[in-house]
Amino acid sequence: MVSGRPVDFLVGALRIGEGRSPLDAYGLYGAEHVAADGSVTRRQPSARWRAVLELVAGELRAELASGVEVETKQVSTVLHWRGAPSTEPLAVHAALEAAARHGLELRMGKMSAELLAPGAADKGDVVRELADGARATCFLGDDIGDVPAFVALAELARSGRGRTWRLAVGGPEAPRALVCRADATLDGPAAACAFLAALADRI
Repeated sequence: MVSGRPVDFLVGALRIGEGRSPLDAYGLYGAEHVAADGSVTRRQPSARWRAVLELVAGELRAELASGVEVETKQVSTVLHWRGAPSTEPLAVHAALEAAARHGLELRMGKMSAELLAPGAADKGDVVRELADGARATCFLGDDIGDVPAFVALAELARSGRGRTWRLAVGGPEAPRALVCRADATLDGPAAACAFLAALADRI
């Protein structure tokens, strides 16, 4: 599992480390890793960038309307406007301005914008690491943050080092930038679960 959520959430949601799941999970786009035995490793940004991210969070809370949530993670500051969709233009503008002002990277997601320190890990970095030496690699994604993983698999396919499949999980919020890079599209989460179950049976 490669997720933008922190591993503390993933451990509970996936029941990792309880002897029930063989999964490894990567949280915060690869900045955190929890192994199947529950052991966790983290890559933190420097103290300088952590201070910048805290400063940005304070600025954005003061600047934006109450309908926009400002979340601080270990490696980023995130704006969410799912509860107030009409605030999207203002939130995106504020995120762009903050990224330019402080030299941060900006990643867009579903009804969200994430500000990170330069050179922060993304899902493509994780996929490159996991796919190294593999005969076949498949990645399922449904958000704009999954595009780097699809790009990494496209690079791997061009190099001739193993077979790859990029599967987009469709839905009303599936970003076109992801779907247009996919080898195929699954019809929503239920179809994704059915695919994974069938794949597990075949393996």
